[in-house]
Amino acid sequence: MSGLNDFLAPVAVGSQAVGITAQPMDGITAGAYAALVNAITGSMPTVQDVGNGHAQMLLSDTQIIAMRKFLDKQVFGFLTPGVPDTLDLNMGPVVTPWSLKYAITLALLLLAAGWVAHWLIAR
Repeated sequence: MSGLNDFLAPVAVGSQAVGITAQPMDGITAGAYAALVNAITGSMPTVQDVGNGHAQMLLSDTQIIAMRKFLDKQVFGFLTPGVPDTLDLNMGPVVTPWSLKYAITLALLLLAAGWVAHWLIAR
């Protein structure tokens, strides 16, 4: 079970980002990213001022290795059967229409590009 202390470190990272960029959305993004990295690696990323009102989130070498292992596990987890999850997020009604919207648009663009290419070659 999590407590309020679990949220203080990501909020601190977000506050550092806002202090550098002066953009509240950067603070929210940095805090969420810091919470994700912390959940995966067990430690917080750092915020670095790169000048001109820009900030950069930095990962240590051990965090980079842990993030790569996490991504490998996620990718290969789709390909190999495993223990069924006890929590189903039911993202199908969200992801399917959203992806179809872009897939149909991409298919139509590719069809139009193929037609134009055929017309240009056949001239």
